[in-house]
Amino acid sequence: MICRERVITIINLTGMTITNLTGVTITNLTDMTITNLTGVTITNLTGVTITNLTGVTITNLTDMTITNLTGMTITTLTGVTITNLTDMTITNLTGVTITNLTGVTITNLTGVTITNLTGMTITNLTGVTITNLTGVTITNLIGVTVTNLTGVTITNLTSVTITNLTGVTITNLTGVTITNLTGVTITNLTGVTITNLTGMTITNLTGVTITNLTGVTITNLTGVTITNLTGVTITNLTDMTITNLTGTQ
Repeated sequence: MICRERVITIINLTGMTITNLTGVTITNLTDMTITNLTGVTITNLTGVTITNLTGVTITNLTDMTITNLTGMTITTLTGVTITNLTDMTITNLTGVTITNLTGVTITNLTGVTITNLTGMTITNLTGVTITNLTGVTITNLIGVTVTNLTGVTITNLTSVTITNLTGVTITNLTGVTITNLTGVTITNLTGVTITNLTGMTITNLTGVTITNLTGVTITNLTGVTITNLTGVTITNLTDMTITNLTGTQ
């Protein structure tokens, strides 16, 4: 018996609407390509599970809307590429879990809006690259947990706005690089905890504004480098704690 590899390609889903995928499971999409999802709407993905997307490419999601991903699980995305998400809206990611993204690349998120990430968990992002987040808005990250980001690179966050990070926990960012945060605004970090940033590099924070860090805790910044803070404003650090900055520059 001769076994041939299946290569799936989905293109040109203009104005498509996908709704009510309750309890759907999507697994083992090897070398799949999804392109040109202009004006696509995906809603009500309650309890959906997406696993094992090896070598998947998703491109050109113009004006796409994804809403109501309650209890969704996304795991094991090896070598996945997601590009060109112009004016995309992602809302209501309550209890969503994203784990094991090895070598994932996410680029060109122009005008993307991500809101309502209550209780979201993001873990084990090895070698992930996120670039070109122009005008991106991320709001309402209540109780979000971000852990184990090894070798992650985040670059070119022009005019990005991040607000309402109540009770957010960010831990174990080994070798993470964050660069070019021009005009970024980060506000309302109530009770945020940031720990174990080993060898992290943060550069080029031109015109960045960070406000309302009530009860924020930042600990264990071993070998962290922060450079080029031109016009940066940091205000309202009530009950903030910063400890263990070994070798920080």
